Amino acid sequence: MTSRPLDLAVARVRTVFAGMTSPTETGCGRCHLPGETALLRTPDVPVPPDVLSRYAAEVADHFDDLDASMRRLLPDLVELLVAGGVDGAYGGLNALGRTRWGRWPAEQREAVHGFFEAWFTQVLRTPPEESGGGTTCHDVLQSCVTSLSTLTPFLAIWAAEGYGGSADAHLLVCVERYIDDLIVDEWPLGWWADHGRDEPVAELRAWVHEQAPDRLRAVGADPALLLRVEVLGLPCDDRWPALEALDHPSGAGDG
Repeated sequence: MTSRPLDLAVARVRTVFAGMTSPTETGCGRCHLPGETALLRTPDVPVPPDVLSRYAAEVADHFDDLDASMRRLLPDLVELLVAGGVDGAYGGLNALGRTRWGRWPAEQREAVHGFFEAWFTQVLRTPPEESGGGTTCHDVLQSCVTSLSTLTPFLAIWAAEGYGGSADAHLLVCVERYIDDLIVDEWPLGWWADHGRDEPVAELRAWVHEQAPDRLRAVGADPALLLRVEVLGLPCDDRWPALEALDHPSGAGDG
């Protein structure tokens, strides 16, 4: 699952973050061997995928300098993500999501943001049956949202895709997965690294309610799913009663 824009985004991350280290890192001795922590202090040496995956899922206080450590790991991390090699735990990009990457120099911020936008765009344009390594749109969206602590740019990318294509096929799978949580205002993506603010449930619910119906019809969604999407426009307490009324209309079976 690759494309020239995605390849260029990966190359930009590798160029921008080349030579970076966390020079005084001692790490968490309970979670990582001394040789693994030494990699954080050493520039440009490839990090084994299993070590990289565990570092990506760590919590902030397992690093002396979280931001420096993640800058060191980013070149290998983005390549591992594209290859589908994070053991399916795409939402486990806890560490990157807890950095202050939004305060990094502009070139670094743009490289990070550009990678995740290119990666999500590419998965939307890849038919679900062709996604390699078990990578799903849900996995990638969860990773993007966890890493950048924002949902907004990824919904905008989705909305900009044409109707009836692979982006809508992915949307169908995701809405089927998310709808029960959204009906009760629960966050369906599992991970949210920014514990300083609530998950953007209302943003996702409103977007699905407004954007999804026509796209779902374009890929032959079940009418029952469309009804569930429709009730997202009601106050939370009214949604399940509305669905129950549709399932059991007044007077049904009388006579």
